[in-house]
Amino acid sequence: MLLQPQAKLVMIGDFITDAMRARMDQYGQIVKKLATKHNAVFVDTQARFNEALNHQRSSALSWDRVHPNQVGHMILAKAFLDGVKFQWPST
Repeated sequence: MLLQPQAKLVMIGDFITDAMRARMDQYGQIVKKLATKHNAVFVDTQARFNEALNHQRSSALSWDRVHPNQVGHMILAKAFLDGVKFQWPST
């Protein structure tokens, strides 16, 4: 292993270069503010998709990046149920 004392750790954060994604994030922030203003439940579905995208490609959730497939719909459903604190009946 070569040691380089002048080397520095460089960390790069996320950045958005996709105009559609940037616009959707703006809409999400507006919805979040409205939910807070009206004491409503805000479900951050994009955060759930982001978690899933850490493990799979976007094409596994939506073929066109707009309309969710079955996996994408399951992510949305789970996010909604968690957001409203749904409890499955115990069997």
